[in-house]
Amino acid sequence: MTGPYNVFLSYARKDAAHADKLRRLLGARRDVRLLSADDLSAGSDWQTKLRDALINSNLFVMVVSPDALASPWLLQELGAAWALEKPILVVVAGTTLPMKLPVELEQKQFARIRDFRKPEDFDQWFQRVEDAVAA
Repeated sequence: MTGPYNVFLSYARKDAAHADKLRRLLGARRDVRLLSADDLSAGSDWQTKLRDALINSNLFVMVVSPDALASPWLLQELGAAWALEKPILVVVAGTTLPMKLPVELEQKQFARIRDFRKPEDFDQWFQRVEDAVAA
Protein backbone atom coordinates (compact mmCIF):
# COMPACT_ATOMS: atom_id res chain seq x y z
CA MET A 1 0.00 0.00 0.00
CA THR A 2 1.53 3.28 -1.03
CA GLY A 3 -1.39 5.53 -0.29
CA PRO A 4 -3.83 6.97 -0.35
CA TYR A 5 -3.81 7.17 3.42
CA ASN A 6 -6.95 8.12 5.28
CA VAL A 7 -5.76 9.94 8.40
CA PHE A 8 -8.13 10.67 11.26
CA LEU A 9 -6.99 13.70 13.29
CA SER A 10 -8.24 13.94 16.87
CA TYR A 11 -7.57 16.96 19.10
CA ALA A 12 -9.06 19.24 21.73
CA ARG A 13 -10.28 22.68 20.66
CA LYS A 14 -7.61 24.32 22.81
CA ASP A 15 -4.99 22.47 20.74
CA ALA A 16 -6.32 23.80 17.43
CA ALA A 17 -3.08 25.63 16.59
CA HIS A 18 -1.12 22.37 16.88
CA ALA A 19 -3.75 20.49 14.92
CA ASP A 20 -3.69 23.17 12.20
CA LYS A 21 0.05 22.66 11.80
CA LEU A 22 -0.46 18.91 11.34
CA ARG A 23 -3.42 19.54 9.03
CA ARG A 24 -1.30 21.84 6.80
CA LEU A 25 1.56 19.35 6.61
CA LEU A 26 -0.70 16.38 5.93
CA GLY A 27 -2.75 18.41 3.46
CA ALA A 28 0.40 19.12 1.45
CA ARG A 29 0.77 15.41 0.74
CA ARG A 30 -0.98 14.06 -2.35
CA ASP A 31 -1.31 10.62 -0.77
CA VAL A 32 -3.32 11.75 2.28
CA ARG A 33 -7.02 12.26 2.80
CA LEU A 34 -7.53 13.99 6.13
CA LEU A 35 -10.56 13.20 8.26
CA SER A 36 -11.66 14.75 11.55
CA ALA A 37 -14.75 15.67 13.50
CA ASP A 38 -14.35 19.18 12.03
CA ASP A 39 -15.21 17.80 8.60
CA LEU A 40 -18.66 16.75 9.74
CA SER A 41 -21.62 19.05 9.41
CA ALA A 42 -24.08 19.47 12.23
CA GLY A 43 -27.40 17.83 11.88
CA SER A 44 -27.98 14.62 10.04
CA ASP A 45 -26.44 11.54 11.63
CA TRP A 46 -22.98 12.97 12.38
CA GLN A 47 -22.23 10.11 14.76
CA THR A 48 -22.53 7.55 11.97
CA LYS A 49 -20.34 9.72 9.72
CA LEU A 50 -17.73 10.00 12.48
CA ARG A 51 -17.80 6.24 13.07
CA ASP A 52 -17.42 5.62 9.33
CA ALA A 53 -14.48 8.04 9.17
CA LEU A 54 -12.77 6.14 11.99
CA ILE A 55 -13.49 2.77 10.40
CA ASN A 56 -12.14 3.94 7.04
CA SER A 57 -9.00 5.53 8.46
CA ASN A 58 -5.57 3.94 8.03
CA LEU A 59 -3.92 6.03 10.75
CA PHE A 60 -5.31 7.69 13.86
CA VAL A 61 -3.39 10.81 14.90
CA MET A 62 -4.14 12.22 18.34
CA VAL A 63 -2.76 15.51 19.61
CA VAL A 64 -2.19 14.79 23.30
CA SER A 65 -2.37 17.49 25.94
CA PRO A 66 -4.01 17.84 29.34
CA ASP A 67 -7.05 19.29 27.54
CA ALA A 68 -7.26 16.31 25.19
CA LEU A 69 -7.02 13.84 28.04
CA ALA A 70 -9.79 15.71 29.90
CA SER A 71 -12.15 15.37 26.94
CA PRO A 72 -14.50 12.39 27.18
CA TRP A 73 -15.24 12.68 23.46
CA LEU A 74 -11.58 12.47 22.43
CA LEU A 75 -11.07 9.52 24.72
CA GLN A 76 -14.02 7.82 22.99
CA GLU A 77 -12.38 8.46 19.62
CA LEU A 78 -9.13 7.00 20.95
CA GLY A 79 -10.94 3.98 22.36
CA ALA A 80 -12.67 3.40 19.02
CA ALA A 81 -9.36 3.60 17.14
CA TRP A 82 -7.79 1.20 19.64
CA ALA A 83 -10.73 -1.24 19.36
CA LEU A 84 -10.51 -1.10 15.57
CA GLU A 85 -6.77 -1.85 15.85
CA LYS A 86 -5.81 1.28 13.92
CA PRO A 87 -2.19 2.40 14.01
CA ILE A 88 -2.10 5.30 16.47
CA LEU A 89 0.31 8.23 16.24
CA VAL A 90 0.43 10.21 19.46
CA VAL A 91 1.67 13.77 18.99
CA VAL A 92 2.46 15.62 22.21
CA ALA A 93 1.27 19.20 21.89
CA GLY A 94 3.45 20.81 24.56
CA THR A 95 6.93 20.23 25.79
CA THR A 96 6.02 17.56 28.34
CA LEU A 97 3.93 14.46 28.20
CA PRO A 98 0.87 14.55 30.46
CA MET A 99 1.45 12.18 33.37
CA LYS A 100 -1.93 10.45 33.43
CA LEU A 101 -2.36 8.49 30.20
CA PRO A 102 -5.19 6.20 29.13
CA VAL A 103 -4.25 2.53 28.93
CA GLU A 104 -4.54 2.68 25.13
CA LEU A 105 -1.62 5.12 25.01
CA GLU A 106 0.74 3.52 27.48
CA GLN A 107 2.39 1.24 24.91
CA LYS A 108 2.48 3.74 22.02
CA GLN A 109 5.42 5.64 20.64
CA PHE A 110 5.16 9.38 20.90
CA ALA A 111 6.22 12.21 18.66
CA ARG A 112 6.49 15.86 19.55
CA ILE A 113 4.75 18.56 17.57
CA ARG A 114 8.18 20.09 16.86
CA ASP A 115 9.19 16.86 15.07
CA PHE A 116 6.91 17.75 12.15
CA ARG A 117 8.33 20.48 9.96
CA LYS A 118 7.73 19.15 6.46
CA PRO A 119 5.25 16.72 4.88
CA GLU A 120 7.92 14.02 4.54
CA ASP A 121 8.24 13.86 8.32
CA PHE A 122 5.21 11.57 8.27
CA ASP A 123 6.91 8.97 6.04
CA GLN A 124 8.03 6.75 8.92
CA TRP A 125 4.49 6.68 10.30
CA PHE A 126 3.00 5.73 6.93
CA GLN A 127 5.60 2.97 6.67
CA ARG A 128 4.21 1.61 9.94
CA VAL A 129 0.72 1.68 8.42
CA GLU A 130 2.00 -0.33 5.46
CA ASP A 131 3.80 -2.76 7.78
CA ALA A 132 0.60 -3.24 9.83
CA VAL A 133 -1.43 -3.92 6.68
CA ALA A 134 1.17 -6.40 5.41
CA ALA A 135 1.24 -8.33 8.71
